[in-house]
Amino acid sequence: MGNNISEVCTKIASGHTVHEVDCATKEKIDKLLPGPCVDVVLLRPHNWVVLRRFLKIHEKVYNFQFRPDDVVVMTYPKCGTTWSQEIVWNMRNNPDLDNPDADDALFIRSPQLE
Repeated sequence: MGNNISEVCTKIASGHTVHEVDCATKEKIDKLLPGPCVDVVLLRPHNWVVLRRFLKIHEKVYNFQFRPDDVVVMTYPKCGTTWSQEIVWNMRNNPDLDNPDADDALFIRSPQLE
């Protein structure tokens, strides 16, 4: 897969169109996200900046269906997301702290949609 966005798609399931990021915006992103080159694209009309690799899974995200018993845990980055997930899982599934599934890894008991 090359860098030409038309090779990926030009319109995604949500109705947004995919555009390359201009140089000025790319410079701002590089300052905000230091480190290895961040490969991003712009989704219009809302001007959302997303990683290019999002385009591989955008339909799954757009069409995701929550179940009636799903619980959504939302936190700011680096503010105790894992701890919050653990607390919520135990409140719902392990109030007596004797559930045998409690030994399973948290990512199995509490999957993330990022």
